[in-house]
Amino acid sequence: MTLTQMLDFLRRMHNEENATTPNWSDAELLGLIEARTNEAISVIGLVEAIDTSLVSVASQDSYTIPTGVTYLRRVYYDNQPLKYINSRQLEARNSGGIAPTGTPREFTQFAGSIILTPAPSTSSDVIKLWVEKHQDALTSVASTWNMPSIFHHAIADVVLSDMWAKDLNTGLMDRYLNKWTTIHTPKMQQYARRKKRRGMPTTVIDSDSMIETEWGLV
Repeated sequence: MTLTQMLDFLRRMHNEENATTPNWSDAELLGLIEARTNEAISVIGLVEAIDTSLVSVASQDSYTIPTGVTYLRRVYYDNQPLKYINSRQLEARNSGGIAPTGTPREFTQFAGSIILTPAPSTSSDVIKLWVEKHQDALTSVASTWNMPSIFHHAIADVVLSDMWAKDLNTGLMDRYLNKWTTIHTPKMQQYARRKKRRGMPTTVIDSDSMIETEWGLV
């Protein structure tokens, strides 16, 4: 469903679809959807993305990793892959604490930044990052929602539990939260396992080591 459809669904389930002044603004509901989506994708797998927002600056070796990036997988400089090195290897490259300049061939990551070596000798070259991200801020119904559609109703259930909690209706809060913890979360964990194995050959050492078959959990 779209974010507009999600908001309509939540209000309908919360019995305020036709309210003149709803208790919940769009911003409040989008904030809950964003928070619960980030909780979900921490289970099913972070958003895979390519970010090309960084460009080189001559003689500058350190670049701030873009907001929202949780895990840095690969770095390309001017379409050429860079090799990862650790901080001690980087120090060895910088004789006397001075970063050499040239065409970057290696990088390391530290304190929210990537450090290239050699430092670029030219400006305006594209630094391409292959990353995993959390859900970007949902500021309007036009924002990009990265939750797989098969889990949209799971997000609806847990957001409804949050909504009923605000209303101090512990009965309905517990009902929807129980669906999230006992039904939806295990399904997301199963989805993550299957996604990880997709396209890989199945190897079974023995039946006791096999936690899941094509017919379900052992």
